[in-house]
Amino acid sequence: MDQANPPLTAAFDLRALASVTLSGGVTSFTDRRESGPTLLRRADAALYDAKAAGRNCVHWRQ
Repeated sequence: MDQANPPLTAAFDLRALASVTLSGGVTSFTDRRESGPTLLRRADAALYDAKAAGRNCVHWRQ
């Protein structure tokens, strides 16, 4: 290690800088005739339902 350029070290409390929440949208594959885009649209709609309901929510759409 180079004595002239010691490694930088610092401690950070990230809780003071940011918080993380999760919203999720879930759907299920119930019919083999359903297409991938259909499943994605349902999961996306469920995600927006969860976001509209507030933080830390998961919504399900069939």
